[in-house]
Amino acid sequence: MVYAVLCLTALSALAVLVIDWGRFQLTRTEMRRTADAIAIYAAAGVSDGTYLTRAQAAATDNVCSDTQQAITLQSSDVVSGQWNDTTKTFSSGGATPNAVCVTLVRSAARGNPLRLFFGPIINRNTVNLTVTSIAKLDGAMPDGAYNYGWIGMNSTNFSGSGRVDAYASAKAAYAFPGTEASIGTNGSHAINGSTVINGNANYGPSGGISNNAPAVISGDKIKLNQAFSFSPYTNGTYTTTVSGSGYTLSAGALTISNGGVVNLSAGTWSFSSINVNAGGRLNITATGVGSSIAYVYANTVNFYGRQAHSGQIGNNRSTSAMYLLMSGAGGVNINAQNDIYGIFVGPTAPLNLSGTSSLYGFGIFSSMDVTGSASLHHDTSLGQIVTSDASKNIVTQWPPNPSNAGRSIIVR
Repeated sequence: MVYAVLCLTALSALAVLVIDWGRFQLTRTEMRRTADAIAIYAAAGVSDGTYLTRAQAAATDNVCSDTQQAITLQSSDVVSGQWNDTTKTFSSGGATPNAVCVTLVRSAARGNPLRLFFGPIINRNTVNLTVTSIAKLDGAMPDGAYNYGWIGMNSTNFSGSGRVDAYASAKAAYAFPGTEASIGTNGSHAINGSTVINGNANYGPSGGISNNAPAVISGDKIKLNQAFSFSPYTNGTYTTTVSGSGYTLSAGALTISNGGVVNLSAGTWSFSSINVNAGGRLNITATGVGSSIAYVYANTVNFYGRQAHSGQIGNNRSTSAMYLLMSGAGGVNINAQNDIYGIFVGPTAPLNLSGTSSLYGFGIFSSMDVTGSASLHHDTSLGQIVTSDASKNIVTQWPPNPSNAGRSIIVR
């Protein structure tokens, strides 16, 4: 009988200790998940120094399940540094941090230990817990560039009152104020005036960002670990005949006069330069559906004064009807009031956009200088383009909206 009582007492003590041990493990798991979430959010701020602010903001969104008290972080709990993928180690500090280490602490010293239900039986009222999570900013470029609406390879300069945003033409025509779009560069961004970047402004490994009020960048400003790399295109034999009136075409130089109209159907067109004067019109008659695309190669493109460019599908503008492929460094120069729709790929050609002009679609240039109230509108539906000509999958070879550009990932 005595032994039975002793065994029962021992089993009861073990049972209550198991309950506390289970509670300890559950709390530790909750803390780990919370630390992971905070670290992921904080890692996006390592490039611009906002990682601590981001971590503290994320911490206040969480509470301890047993006390319902908000989780607080001391500055020493959040450390930026370098994560080494080869050695799987984290080193604090460094000139170019790429990761954040977040430590969550519940201790008697901080006044928030985990209280035990049955610990007092063994003279243990509380227990301390510490968990650590490291998140790395994965700045490697995606397989393609559709995470960005507009890229200036060397730099971008926005000094007017325009905006960068997005829309999905497959759903509806562009409507102000648009959805989020992002810009990228290997160099630096200068976002000034009253420009609105409705999205991220990510910059290169050796670049930076200048952003002065009232200009606004609504998203993140992330320093990328890997540069963009796009090859320029080679122009072919110059086109000798086009359809239209009020134009001249000599040695590949196409000039459209006031009142003139040139129609470019589906196919390949090559020019040394394209010059559209005020009142002139360059009209794309390709539909942008399937293989009905106009591939337009040029060394220099100039749109002067007020004219319109459109690829028509019924009454809708088509951004997929024209690929403007720049083969030189002459640039794309657009002023006054022009709405131009297309896919623009000119990694060695600068963009100079001014007046009240707008580009709709997607663009890669050597640099972007946007002034006045000119704007850039990314058509996110371009990810749906399909072309059967493998030699011309200039943009469609890139997947739409990849999720790994500038993301934060847990590494330990």
